Amino acid sequence: MEHTDLADLRRKVMGARTVVHELAPGVSVSFTLPTQHEIDVELMAARRPKDPDAKASLQRMKRALLVRGITAWTGVMVSHLVPDHEPDEPLDCEPEAMELLFVVKEDWAEALETRLMLGMAERRKAREESEKNSPSS
Repeated sequence: MEHTDLADLRRKVMGARTVVHELAPGVSVSFTLPTQHEIDVELMAARRPKDPDAKASLQRMKRALLVRGITAWTGVMVSHLVPDHEPDEPLDCEPEAMELLFVVKEDWAEALETRLMLGMAERRKAREESEKNSPSS
């Protein structure tokens, strides 16, 4: 009997959830789309009692999911944070650097959050279609 390689299965499952988004020529960010469970947990964590229409909570949730989901980037340089920094070098992809980058490059954060939300909607629609088309148990 052949043994299933869990590492290979994990790569395939995570690969199906991975999005690569180009922000500028030579600059791209890879992130993993969240599961419904991850979305629910982040939304609960983001909620505040004095946020009646939940708009701020939604913004906190989107940013948290994005920062947690980013797995890599290419072409992001220290000069994207500080234009005259010498020597210019690649910026490490880590949560603190992401937060700084999004302070300076708000348009990049907005583009990534928009792509995140689109990806979440596409996954939800695919899941609903799959459930609709599967035989009832």
